[in-house]
Amino acid sequence: MTLLSVALKRTFLNSLGRQASHWIVLSPLVLCSAASAQWDIPQDIDPNKVIGHMACAECHQSEVTAWEKSSHSMKSWSLLEKGEAQQIAERLNISDATTDHRCTTCHGTQQKEGNLKAVSCESCHGAAGGESGWLDVHNFFGAELDSKDRTSREKETEADYHKRLADCNRLGMRRSDNLYALAKNCFECHTVPNETLVNEGQHPAETKAFEMVEFSQGEIRHNFQLDQAKNADAPTLWLDARFATDDRTVAGRRSLMYVVGQLAACEVSLRSRATATGRGKFLTATNKRILDIKGNLEDIHEESAIKEVQDVLEALKPLKRSSLRKVTDQDPKKMGELAELVAQAGQKLASSYSGNDWKDVKVPKKTKGKAYQP
Repeated sequence: MTLLSVALKRTFLNSLGRQASHWIVLSPLVLCSAASAQWDIPQDIDPNKVIGHMACAECHQSEVTAWEKSSHSMKSWSLLEKGEAQQIAERLNISDATTDHRCTTCHGTQQKEGNLKAVSCESCHGAAGGESGWLDVHNFFGAELDSKDRTSREKETEADYHKRLADCNRLGMRRSDNLYALAKNCFECHTVPNETLVNEGQHPAETKAFEMVEFSQGEIRHNFQLDQAKNADAPTLWLDARFATDDRTVAGRRSLMYVVGQLAACEVSLRSRATATGRGKFLTATNKRILDIKGNLEDIHEESAIKEVQDVLEALKPLKRSSLRKVTDQDPKKMGELAELVAQAGQKLASSYSGNDWKDVKVPKKTKGKAYQP
C-alpha cells in the first residue's frame, strides 16, 4: 500500500472509526464558509489502553517485522509533515496537523503520552492494554496452561476456546477470524466520512481504488502465527482454526474476504452518506462509491447466489443516481437503517461461510506491493 493518508473516526449514527486516503490531487471545491468548519473526530480507541507494538513483538516478532517495513509504519505519519497536509490544516483552522487529534488519530496511534508516529498493531486490532484490554485474554488457553508455550494452544478445551474468542470480541480485539470487523476497520481507514474535511479542507474523499483483497495481500500481509518463518497466504489461525466445522482454503478465504469487504464498504459508505448536508465533493464521491459497490454486489450475486447478498441488494434497490443526489431530512434515518441491515448481513455472512463454494466469484488477483518474507 503506498502513501496512506489521513482518516477519521466515528462521526454519526454509530459512525465510522479511523479513516484514511491517499494524498492525491483533487480539484478544489469549497462550498462552506471557513467559519462553519467546526468538526470533531471522536476516538474509538482509548489512548490510555494503547501499549505499543513492542508488547506484541514479545510473541509476534515476525508480524511486527513485516509491519515495520510497511507503509502503515513508514509513511502514514510522514504525510502529516508534507505541504498538502498543512494546506488542509490551514483551511480548517488547524494550527499543526502533527499535533491535532483529528489528524493524528488516523495517521498515527495515539497513546496516553504522545503519539506513536505510525499506524500500528492496535490501530487495526484494537487497544490491548489495561484491565479492559484484550492483551491478556487473547492468549489465555486455560488456567493450567502457560500462555507463552506454543503447545498450549493444542491443549485448549473447546469450551475455553469459544470463551476466549468471545472475550476477545467483547474487549474490542479484531482478530483474523472476525473478518467483518477487520474489513470494516480497513474501510473506516480508507474513506473520509466528514463533509467539512472533504469540502472545506479539500481532503481526498477516499483511498483511490481501495479494495480489501488487493490491499491486504501485499505488503501488509503478516500471517506468521503457526510458522514464524513463512508469511502464509491466509491467516494461519483461520486456516487451522481449532474446532472449526468447515473446510478452509486460501482460495475460499480470498473469496470470503472480497464479498465481506464489499458489504463492509457498503455499510461504511451508507453511514457516511447519512451525514451529507448538501452538494459537493463529499456527496458526489460517497454516492459514486455506493453505486459502484451496489454494482459489485450485483455481479457477485450473478456469479454465486448468496442469500445475504441478495437481501442487501433487495434493500438497496431504491438507491439510484437520481435519488442519491437529493439530500433530505429523512436521509440520516433511512441510510442509518440500511447501514445496520448491511452490517447484520455482513457479520452473519462472515461467520457462516468459508468461501469455498464461491468459485465463480471474480476475486481481484493483484496486490498492492509484495508480501514480506523473512
